[in-house]
Amino acid sequence: MPTVKNFLFPALLFFFVFSLVAQVSAQTIESNQISATISPEQPGPQEKVTISLVSFAINLDRSSITWTLDGKKSLSGAGEKKFSFTTGVVGETSRVSVSIVSPSGEVIPKSFSITPEELTLIWEAPDSYTPPFYKGKALPSSQGSIKIVAMPNIKSGGVITKPENLLYKWRRNDKAAQDASGFGKNTFSIRNSITDIFEKIEVTVTSADGSISALSGITISIVNPQVAFYENRPLEGVYYESVLPGNFVLDNEEIKINAEPYYFSSTNKNKLDFAFSWLVGGKETVSDKSDPSAISLRIERGASGSSNISLSVKNAKKILQEATANLTVKFGTI
Repeated sequence: MPTVKNFLFPALLFFFVFSLVAQVSAQTIESNQISATISPEQPGPQEKVTISLVSFAINLDRSSITWTLDGKKSLSGAGEKKFSFTTGVVGETSRVSVSIVSPSGEVIPKSFSITPEELTLIWEAPDSYTPPFYKGKALPSSQGSIKIVAMPNIKSGGVITKPENLLYKWRRNDKAAQDASGFGKNTFSIRNSITDIFEKIEVTVTSADGSISALSGITISIVNPQVAFYENRPLEGVYYESVLPGNFVLDNEEIKINAEPYYFSSTNKNKLDFAFSWLVGGKETVSDKSDPSAISLRIERGASGSSNISLSVKNAKKILQEATANLTVKFGTI
């Protein structure tokens, strides 16, 4: 019997120590053991925001979770791991707090302050050619230039911060653009490479003290140049209101056709940058000497049939800027 007592005492002591350690361990869960994700990471004004909780330390599904927005309880219940709300105007801070009561009764608080800022990116293709009176946007083609401008609306202490007092960090296709970044550098000019079919641009704008930041991004597609045909009327000039269809019926004995290249890198189609090669009925044809982008057709009286017109336009300075277009002109009684 004495031998049994000697074994029993250490066993009881071990159980007591183990229980004590287990209780102490259960009480060491801290706020940093519960992570949170905010989506979007840098929300704008009047935008829906969702905060999600994740933890490997406690079972959040069995925890009682209470969310408070600007001092008012907004959501409470078991397993309420997500909370959504809408931000206010630019510079208005929303304060969110959450209280998590674990299954063991432990209370873990967390808090968030979210201040929406506004950052808009606009862009243009300054050397992309479009014809007169074109109402659309000039688009960039391969080897074309693009200019991006960041327009921040950031408030500090209720006062809008001047763009020149902000730090701009630009990224192009997921790579930092160090030379374009810096204080007051709210414009970013690039030239598209031969291989890229789009340009992914991002910029992070930060206040001088780093307390306020905003992020914005844009993806710009690179297009292929195009050519469109227009009728050049004797009294009205080029009729830009309507593109000639692929099959065109000629009602008169003569017509002058103008070709307009779209999205080539040139601000003037009559520059030596462009080379126009016309084919009529499969044969090379001389264009209008004063305007290589135009061609005149004359039909003999009483003739009928059709004529196929083909045009190739190339940019002599940009090897990948090329476009072709075809037109079938029908005349007489067919």
